[in-house]
Amino acid sequence: MSRLTKILTISLALAAILVVWAPGAVSAAEVIDEDIDIVVSPNVLNVEAPGGSMSIHTNYLGGVPAEDITFTVDDVEITDFYTKVDDNGQLVVKCGDRTEVESIVTVGQDAEFVITFSREFVEDSVEYTVNYSGTDNIPVISVIPKNPN
Repeated sequence: MSRLTKILTISLALAAILVVWAPGAVSAAEVIDEDIDIVVSPNVLNVEAPGGSMSIHTNYLGGVPAEDITFTVDDVEITDFYTKVDDNGQLVVKCGDRTEVESIVTVGQDAEFVITFSREFVEDSVEYTVNYSGTDNIPVISVIPKNPN
């Protein structure tokens, strides 16, 4: 074995040892699936009621950017929404215009709302990915509101 080959072999072995034993190095990845509670507001969708927004309230503490969230209604992805944190510090997903939702749902059937997102962090040299998911179902009705005049 040539001197150069010996030096390269020893260098690679030392580098491998340093990567495995280096303080602060991430040693393994853990994936955790976590259910979150979500509540759709309004709790009944009347497709004949005028305008209005829809909110999905969660028990997840903290904000999540809208681009990190997958939001579906009856297995169809919703694209027009934003996120905020309420006064309790919990994540809220808002549809400013419920037209997109109304175009998906079926009157007389419950509509299934699903929110999913992931968060990653490192603790004690272990990398974690937490997959959050929550589901709520609300009835869809078609009742023409009475004219108050």
